[in-house]
Parts: sequence; C-alpha cells; structure tokens
Amino acid sequence: MRFFLAAALVISLAACEKEKGDDHVTCEAPGGCGAVHSTLGTGEAHATLLADGNGGVYAALFGSGFEAQSCSGGIICHGELWRIDKYGNVRWKSKEKKSVYDPFLVPGGVGYVTGAGKVVVLDADGDERFSVSTDDPLLAASVIDGALYIAAGGALSRFDLESGDEIWSEPAAEAQPVPAVGTGDGLILTMGFTVGTSGSLTARAFEAPDGKAAWTTTLPAQLSAPGLIPGYDQGFGSELAPTMLVSDTLSLRGWTGVTVWEVASVEGFRFVSRSRSNGFFAGGPYFDSVTEYRVNGTVAWSRPMTGAVTWIVPTPDGHVLVGQQDGVVRKLKGNEGTTLWDYGNVDSVQAQSPPIFGGNGNLVFWGANIGVESDTHVSTVTPFGQGIDRWNTGARITSGALSNDDDVFVSTLDGRIYLRDAAQF
Repeated sequence: MRFFLAAALVISLAACEKEKGDDHVTCEAPGGCGAVHSTLGTGEAHATLLADGNGGVYAALFGSGFEAQSCSGGIICHGELWRIDKYGNVRWKSKEKKSVYDPFLVPGGVGYVTGAGKVVVLDADGDERFSVSTDDPLLAASVIDGALYIAAGGALSRFDLESGDEIWSEPAAEAQPVPAVGTGDGLILTMGFTVGTSGSLTARAFEAPDGKAAWTTTLPAQLSAPGLIPGYDQGFGSELAPTMLVSDTLSLRGWTGVTVWEVASVEGFRFVSRSRSNGFFAGGPYFDSVTEYRVNGTVAWSRPMTGAVTWIVPTPDGHVLVGQQDGVVRKLKGNEGTTLWDYGNVDSVQAQSPPIFGGNGNLVFWGANIGVESDTHVSTVTPFGQGIDRWNTGARITSGALSNDDDVFVSTLDGRIYLRDAAQF
C-alpha cells in the first residue's frame, strides 16, 4: 500500500491548527480544591493523558462531545491535542477535523492518530513535523529505535521520524493490527487478525533496516486479547531475543521464528506482561485465573481470583497487582502467588484501571465500572497496601498521569483536567 506524505506547510493550512488559549475554569470537586493547582475545562468527555517527560502532559481530546461514545455515523468530530505544562497551563493546541486519540511520544515531540486514518507528528512546541494519511482508522502506530512504524491498510511501513520519508513498506494484510514491536536484535514484529478466517491471528517479522520478510506464523484467537511483548535476552542467548506472541496460546518465539516454548489456554489469555524474573504474568488459562510462568515456560503458580480480572501490573518490587471487576485490588507475591494484601471493594474503591507508580513507590489509581455507580476518586496506597489519600473529583475519571514531581493529572467525564498537589500523596 502507498501512503501519502503531506508537507508540513500544506497540512498546517488544511487540517492541523495550532493555537493557545486560557482554558482555566473553577474547581468544583466535592473532595475539596485546596490542593488543586489547576483546573482546565476541555468540553470533552473522552480525553487521554500522556506524560510529556518534562513534568507536564499531552491531552488527546477525542472530539465527540459529552454524549457520543464514537465518531461513527452522522456524528461530526473535531478532536484536539493539548500540551499542558507542569503548572497546569495550556501551552498550545493542535486541532483536527476528525477525532484525535492514541497519543505517543517521539524524540523531541509527540504523535497522534486521527479518525480519518492519519498519523500526525508534532515537535514539542506544537509545530507539525509531518503527517501520513492511510485512510485506515484502525491503524496502529509505534516508535521503535528512532523510527515510526505504521500498520495499516494491509501493509507495515517504516518512516523516518525527522523527515517523514517512507523508508520501506511491505505487505501485512491483517485486520485490526496491534502496534508493532522490536525484538531488540533487528527484527520488527506485527500482528493482526487473519483476513478471510474466523478466530485466527497472523504474526509477521521483518528485518528493520530494509523490511525483508523474516518469518510468518498463524495462531488461534477465539478467546484472547492479541498482543506482542518485545523481545529481550532471557538467558537463552542474545541471538534469540525471544518475543512473546499472545493469542489463545502463549508462544515465545526466537529471532528465526523458532518456538522457544508454548502453552495453550482453556479460556484465553489477557493482560500478559513480563515479570521481574524474566518470566510472564498472565490472566489465564481460565477467565478468572492468574498465572506466573517461569523463564522456561513452566508454571511458578496459578490461582483463581474471587472476581473477574480487569488488569494485571507487575510492581517495581518484583510482585504483581491484580484488579478485579468488584473493585478489589490484590497484591500477589512473585514466584509464589500468595496474597500480600488486598484493598478496596465495590462499596469503596473501584479500580478498573491499572495504577501508576510514584517515585516513592506509592500506587496512584482510579477507575470505574460502567454506569451510574462509576467511581470518581483518585486513590493513593503505599507499596504495603496502606491507604494514604482518596480524593473525589465529582465525575468519572477517564485518564491520568504523574508529573516529574509526582503531582497527578486526571481527566474526568465532565470535561475537566485537574492538576493536584503531590503533598497529598
């Protein structure tokens, strides 16, 4: 597939508009506003925050307003990307005539995806560097070793991140691709649903410099959330750099596509991540179970949970946190699986989103079940499960990020972005 690269000047006139503005509004959070540095009114319920590495955030405003959940049908969307500094001030805005989502960092700037199937890359000051139009709204973009990779429209393509020039483009005719990953030893992997089949995934490996095809494999995917976990040396030798392919099986593949080990599920795998011991944590092989696999694929432990699992996150101290649908968060001991502590329940903390970790190891999390019982609180817990603070924003929290000082940015369903003081955490 051939992509169309637009010059920055043309695009800035035709689609992407940068501007500044004072968007501060009055804080009306029921939990109190004494520790709130800044409250911004976005007018947009669906916002995604991404830490910018300098204490502030990029905020991708989806562009569908307060009522709509998507930009399909007759809905007209006008998305925006804001850069907000560490003091809670909007430095600039980039506006689009379509929805804006999936922001990602690039060296010296940021990228985002639009509902028109376009990838836009901006410099840190908001000036457009380049854009790539694919006409595929289900595209997946990722930055690997200083290059931009876009899986869209039946192809995987590599672009220079400074000029936007296409370096290579190779056929990869999979639907709904996941973002490509690098193996750490010169391969780029992509994965998506196999076209013309039911419940099948195809993964492809390409050599990064020239796009030469390395290997292809097909995996079952009736029950699982597909994913790729980047390769690294697990003690098998750096020439293998195994990469985990997540489907109805966990399949660890080496540089040549050789299977290092593989395990099948009963009810699928999801929320798979690397453990500190070079193994993997996974939701599965049953829907309500969690398992830790050792580096060689053997089971360290596997246990059922008391509620449906909604997320799994390794902790900096080598253990794992598990979120449940009933709002309970459990910390399980690495290599053993025993419960170190649990926190919250359906009447208090509904942590349906993975936490972020502060510089002191504390957990900051938020989340909500769908519906009127949605949680509106930011909660902070020590690594030992002791609650420190719980602040009510008054509206469902949709996204969050920490500044370099561990101040917390959160966006809410009523179209606000708060910056709250770290002293409360």
